[in-house]
This record gives sequence, structure tokens and C-alpha cells, in this order.
Amino acid sequence: MIITVTPNPSIDRTLEIPSLALGEVNRADHSRVDAGGKGINVSRALAAHGTGSVAVYPRGGNDGRLLDSLLSRVEGVRAVAVPVRQDTRSNLTIAHDGGSTTKLNAPGPVVEAAELEALTASVLRAVDEAAAAGPSTATVVACGSLPPGVGTDYYARLAEAVTAAGARFVLDTSGEALSQTIVDTVAQIWLIKPNLEELSELVNRPLVTVADVVTAVKLLGCVDNALVSLGSLGALLVSRRGVWLAQGEPIVARSSVGAGDSMLAGFLHAVGDPVSGAEPDFAEALKSAAAWGQAAVRQPGTAVPRPGDVEREVTTIVENPDRSLRLAQ
Repeated sequence: MIITVTPNPSIDRTLEIPSLALGEVNRADHSRVDAGGKGINVSRALAAHGTGSVAVYPRGGNDGRLLDSLLSRVEGVRAVAVPVRQDTRSNLTIAHDGGSTTKLNAPGPVVEAAELEALTASVLRAVDEAAAAGPSTATVVACGSLPPGVGTDYYARLAEAVTAAGARFVLDTSGEALSQTIVDTVAQIWLIKPNLEELSELVNRPLVTVADVVTAVKLLGCVDNALVSLGSLGALLVSRRGVWLAQGEPIVARSSVGAGDSMLAGFLHAVGDPVSGAEPDFAEALKSAAAWGQAAVRQPGTAVPRPGDVEREVTTIVENPDRSLRLAQ
């Protein structure tokens, strides 16, 4: 069972316009409304491909109720919403100029201590349910920014709680929330999913080659695996078992919002729910991740790719790539 945790979810409103002119009236050609937040996007993408997951998140106000409805009635995602006093945020994405996106993200509601405890308790109940259902290992996927009122040590505390309960912990966040988790946690993190810039910021050094990325991941002693998105260059998976590079054909992007979330979902979909101790096929998982990520950028707004959108055959996997290969200019 895959359990996603999104401490700061959103309603994502998207406008598509031919070009963006600041200070002028801009008229949209298309608009859409989606359930949003990184972990929720992972659950949505998994559901679209028939992989069940549980999405745990705080919910408040009218937009919180809309979020519930979009997930359960439209997306078919099993939602566990934790009531909070303040309203769920609403974000705006403007897609313009042939694939460029401008995002306007609200800070989100203040989540109080008791509400945060209820969120963690809901995650642990889902882990217990997964353990009772069968012998496979549950995976808790913690994603995105932290809302106001939540300390940057939250993900470290969550990692310790869920690994103590027997689940694997996956983290997709950035900035201080990521660095604080790496510094504070005494638990082992099964997977992180930074992009190249986020990983560079985490280790405070430029990352130009494959060798630079491998060295950076090795510096993170609490991390078993790192799925590093490289934008148009593909993705790199660095594991204790090896290194794999995924490369695909150049594509014209419609919207890059949520592409990394779909990439992570594709990886988890391919890994599945292994019995404890089983080794996943990382080459196949990376190929799935890259193909889902490429399919996502062809979708409008934060729409997730469907099975018919994914073209696995255009993705090439290179095991143990040349360590001197440049990944950045």
C-alpha cells in the first residue's frame, strides 16, 4: 500500500493563455480546476493507472470540501481528510508562451499542533491497516511544502514514526524542510526525489556530472536511494546497488506543473508493494518514472497522465553511465 501525505494541499486553478503580458488584460483560452499538492498528485497519477493509494491531508473550508469531492468522486482516490480550522489554499497556474508556466502559490492555512498530531495519527493508522492486510511493506510518501505553523523538523519526526511502524519512507520536498530532515532524522529514508538544483542546494556544491551527483547522494548517509530529475535531460537514479540514467526524446511541453509528482508515481507504480526483503527492478522503475514524467508535461495544468499517454518505448535506460557525463552547463 502506498500512503501519500500532503501537509499543504491545494485547489489548483489553471489558465492557458497564448502569452503573458504583465500589467495588461490577459484572456484565457482554457481553464481547469484540479486537486493539488505534491502527494495528492502522486495519488492521482497512481489511481489513473489502477494502483491504489491512500491520500492523507489536512482539509478546511469550502476549498477543502471541493478537494475531497475532486479526489473521491472525480479521481477515484481514497482520501483521508483531517479537519483543520483554517481554509485549504488555492493556487493559480498560468500556462503561456509555448509551455512556460507561471505559478502563484498561496502560503496555506496555519496548522495547529493538535491538527498536526491528528494528521500523523491518520498516517500511522493507514500503515497499521496496510500491515493487517498482507505481508507487503507499506510505503509512506511525504511530499511538498509545510504549511504555516509546522516546524521544518516535521518530516524527520514523521520518518521516525512510520519507519518504527514498519513502513518505508519516501520524501519529496525541498529547501529547509529537506535539509532539516536529512540533518535531524535518525530513521533511514528509502527514497528522496530532488531535482538537480535542489540536490545541489542540499549538499551546498555545484553538481555538473554524473560523478558529482553520485558523490552528493553518498554524503546523505540516511538516504538509501535518490531519484534525481534532470528536466529535459531525463532522470538519474542513484542507489546503493548502482546508478541508472534515463533519457528520452525531446518533447514540446504544455505544462511542467506536477511532472515530478507523476515521475515519482511512475517509479512507485513499477516498484509495487514488494514483500519485505525483495529487491525491486530499479531499471524498469526508472524507465516507468521517466515515461510518466514525459507524459505529464504534455498534459494541461496539473492533469495527470493516463495509461494511453505514456510512451515507455521512447525512454532509454543506461546502467552505470559514464561518470564524466555532464548534466548541467
